[in-house]
Amino acid sequence: MSPSAALIPPWTESSDEANVRLDAMTVCLAAADGPADEAGVWPQALWEVLLAARAPGWSLPEALGGEECDRPTLAER
Repeated sequence: MSPSAALIPPWTESSDEANVRLDAMTVCLAAADGPADEAGVWPQALWEVLLAARAPGWSLPEALGGEECDRPTLAER
């Protein structure tokens, strides 16, 4: 293990609006994660957060109502 600090690559999302939306989604997922894990059932609260952020459509083609994100964007998100 290296004693030097790891470099975190810059966030390259294309717009400030997208960054705000992703930041808000991350906060909501973090808040809902513990209770969802402890409940031991389908994590409906987490799924609701992902639906609100339109995450299931990130990889779908635009013709099907998705965002059709490229692979680097999907990996960043």
